[in-house]
Amino acid sequence: MTRPEWVQVGATLFLGSIAIFGPYFAERFRNRFLAPRLHVEFKNEPPYCHPTRWVSRSRSSDVDASYLAFYFTFSIENQGKSQARSCEVVLYEVWTADENDEYRQVEDFSPTNLTLNNKLFVNMNPGRPPVHVAIGHISEPEYQEKFEPSCWIAADRSDYKRFILDYAPDQRYFSKIDSRPAGRHLFKLAIVGENFKPVRKQIELHWTGKWTEDTGGMLTKEAVLSMKDEPGDRPTSASKTAR
Repeated sequence: MTRPEWVQVGATLFLGSIAIFGPYFAERFRNRFLAPRLHVEFKNEPPYCHPTRWVSRSRSSDVDASYLAFYFTFSIENQGKSQARSCEVVLYEVWTADENDEYRQVEDFSPTNLTLNNKLFVNMNPGRPPVHVAIGHISEPEYQEKFEPSCWIAADRSDYKRFILDYAPDQRYFSKIDSRPAGRHLFKLAIVGENFKPVRKQIELHWTGKWTEDTGGMLTKEAVLSMKDEPGDRPTSASKTAR
């Protein structure tokens, strides 16, 4: 085979390899250098955890009643180079510590969406401010008694000091837990979307059940949350869980 023929064969093979493997390497390049990169942040302090007030007007009075509530949120920010498409946050497992301080998975819980800006799915562009996702809230006992009855058929109707999970309204069913009593609990979350790997987090809640209007006391002593990466192992002891 002459030199010009070798050159032609080499060029043909080169172009063929580009046609076959080019899309693969382009996709690898996009995934490594241009992909979305979600950063999740949580602190047990404002603005992630903060007090707010409900205002309710009684039918028998023109006086507005004000009720305090503490909200617990975390933030998601796209620090990558491209849009993160169809992001959703799924609470997929709930664990509760028993009387022996051993975590047990809540068997009658089914995966449920938490909302991002009151939506189930959002596209997140790079450079935009973080989106805050509400995990749950604790409102004062009088408000819970009057306005926040549990939808769960097996709930303790006399418990007015619950940590209420912030599902989308259309995902509350009589067969699904929608709150947790005082105690230690683990919430396993996944942030998923079309064009990035799932981001998994584990949130631990220690809720004493002691209501107080003091923000510092509430967030540092009575309702303390912590977040870490989901390790993938099976939690057993609440006292050994990292805080």
